[in-house]
Amino acid sequence: MKRTIMVFAPHPDDETIACGGMIAQATASGDEVSIVILADGRYSHKSRFRIWPNPRPDKIRAIRKQEAIKAADVLGIKMENIHFMDFEDRTLVQHMDEAMEVVKLHLTKWKPTEVYVPCAGDAHADHAATNEIVLMAVSELGLSMDLYEYIVWQEDAIEPGDGFDQPNAVTLDITGIKEIKMQALKMYRSQVETRFPSHIWPVLDKTFLSSLNRGVEHFLKYRIENGRKIDLQ
Repeated sequence: MKRTIMVFAPHPDDETIACGGMIAQATASGDEVSIVILADGRYSHKSRFRIWPNPRPDKIRAIRKQEAIKAADVLGIKMENIHFMDFEDRTLVQHMDEAMEVVKLHLTKWKPTEVYVPCAGDAHADHAATNEIVLMAVSELGLSMDLYEYIVWQEDAIEPGDGFDQPNAVTLDITGIKEIKMQALKMYRSQVETRFPSHIWPVLDKTFLSSLNRGVEHFLKYRIENGRKIDLQ
């Protein structure tokens, strides 16, 4: 049965970091996959390196959007299936209601059978907010679906996926397709390379990237019934 999948990402690159293998597998199988990116990621270099004027946040915003389009293409996503909500980086908590209304429009249009969101306990405020925004939208619409939570950043995690030892944890084998995921990550040159004069090391360093170059992705799976989140145990 053909799946309809929606991946909600706080920033450009989160979808590939956490779900790139799943996305590549799904598109290769003929499933319909849509990516919705809520915030624009303009402050990645300011927050990581305290770099403000070179590159400017507006330049980073434009670069990361184009990188997301290229990465999505590598993963097999149709151009019309990647959507940018363009909220300012690190401000999602200030726009919860507005963001929820936009998310509701996407959910109503797509009627997904599976939804992927960041873990509620993710250390980044925009990531936690994305989880809450999507769950509020699902609840208000009274939808039913399978929900998968993924992790990108967590203060006590050595690498993405650590700590997923709950009964509802699922592991996806992406051995045969992980090279496509890594190729998609390379499209995010502003994050994986040093591209600017004051940029001394990448936002995503080699240690972090090497942790992604493995044959698995981890998720927490829940069932949503009529807008209510059910913990599968």
